[in-house]
Parts: sequence; structure tokens; C-alpha cells
Amino acid sequence: MSEYRVSSIKPQKNFFLLKLEGVNTLEESEPYRGADIYIKKEHLTRKEAGEYFWFELIGIKAYSTKGELIGTVRHVLSTRSNDVYVIEGEKKEILVPATHSAVREIDLENQRMIISETEGSIDLNEG
Repeated sequence: MSEYRVSSIKPQKNFFLLKLEGVNTLEESEPYRGADIYIKKEHLTRKEAGEYFWFELIGIKAYSTKGELIGTVRHVLSTRSNDVYVIEGEKKEILVPATHSAVREIDLENQRMIISETEGSIDLNEG
């Protein structure tokens, strides 16, 4: 795997165009078209408090406001309005909108998320 520094980013219709230091021609860039990009954790920055990277959330335990274990966050879906957490429960998969009204707290240090069961976000009694 090669390591490059990104010198500029330009948004296009359905993708981003990156300029990599040391890659100066279209021909040199062709092998990287559609390549996966990995960023070292120490280079990631948060824009605001309360923002999380998906990799930080996958695997944490989700609990109700009453302290009942709901399940484990297995995936995050991106939608136009907000992300949706896919929580694998004991009997079923639960989809929880990533909103302040549905998610009361995220505690990365203790690997737990508190989910409100009000406002139609989840129903723990459904089988």
C-alpha cells in the first residue's frame, strides 16, 4: 500500500477529485481511480462536539434509558436526512435514527449508547 499526502480536494457530481503529492499527470493517476482511501486515526479531526466516526460506533452496546440492553451497533446507514444506526438485538435488527431525540448519549470511553424508546424511535416490546 502506498502512502500519499492529499494536496487538494474538489467535489464533483458523485465523487471527489483528489490531487496527490507526487502524482502529477492523468496517466500517473489512472492506477488510483476508484481506489479505497485510508486515513490514519491521528490525522482525523472532528468538526463539532457530538460528531462521531462510524468506526467508533460500530461494536458499541446500545441501552434503553431504563438501562436495558437493546443490542450492538453493527452498521451505520447514510441517508439524506440523517444517519441510521443498525443495532443487532437478541431477536431482531433495530434501526435507530442518529438524531438527538432518538440517541440520548454516546459514551465512547465506556462503549455504550443510550437510546430513547420514546417518539417512535424503537419499541422494545415488539417481537
